[in-house]
Amino acid sequence: MRPPLLPAALLLTMALLPGCARRAGCEALLTNHSAIAVEQLYLAPAATRQWSPDLLRGGGLSSQASMPLRFPAEGAYTLRIVWVDGRAAELPGVAACEARRINILGQGLRAE
Repeated sequence: MRPPLLPAALLLTMALLPGCARRAGCEALLTNHSAIAVEQLYLAPAATRQWSPDLLRGGGLSSQASMPLRFPAEGAYTLRIVWVDGRAAELPGVAACEARRINILGQGLRAE
């Protein structure tokens, strides 16, 4: 019997940056405090700016909703969100394994 296949985005993330996948503490809580839903979420290592596939996978993040955001490894990242109205915001310099909360606000993002 063959094991189930993992989604391509997960395999790519695990292959490129495997160090943090086995560590605790590389996860932040992403909360949408804005009045409208977010339809896309991307993550890129700060040095490369090569965006991941959409981490919301077409599901979106409604207003006042939260979800865990898993960083694939230690280091600095840039997050990019796109709201359903087409506006976008980026947050550079997010320290993976240090950021505990990422808040989506009406005009941008903030890491804590």
